[in-house]
Amino acid sequence: MVVARALGFETGDLVLSKDGAGAKINPEPKLGSLQEVCGYMKARMMVLYAGVLAESLKAGKVQNQKAIELANGIEGKDDRSKVSEFSKIVAGIECGDRSFGEVASEVEAQAWNRSAYLVEKYGSQIVALSKIWRETVGGAEDFAISASDISNIDVFANIPVGGDLGQA
Repeated sequence: MVVARALGFETGDLVLSKDGAGAKINPEPKLGSLQEVCGYMKARMMVLYAGVLAESLKAGKVQNQKAIELANGIEGKDDRSKVSEFSKIVAGIECGDRSFGEVASEVEAQAWNRSAYLVEKYGSQIVALSKIWRETVGGAEDFAISASDISNIDVFANIPVGGDLGQA
């Protein structure tokens, strides 16, 4: 949710359940060119990777091996499949004379690395929000926090919307 905001996505509710957590985003991109489509998809891949990268944070640093395990496990399965699909679409647009597979792998690696950078950059906010949300949820197994409640949390509100769009 933090990385989504930093990349300019409109964020929605946060839903927590015994099966996991999910942050809603409301994508409504205005895409007038293939370059804008690629930029949007690259940013979207970064948002998809941000969840497992944030879960791996330890002392403000992404634990890459842990994040990879999460991305390849149940926690990241759906997001990982979307990243794979999006990277292939971007590769189809950008590959030119280069190998399709090479470009797709490069796009995924860039999304991972740029997302990891942003997760570390906003690590203290991610951890602070996690603590606030856990306190809000208490012991409830299923809980939703509305977008308006989230936007009233200073730690979140102080993240500039689209402030890191150049990272995508």
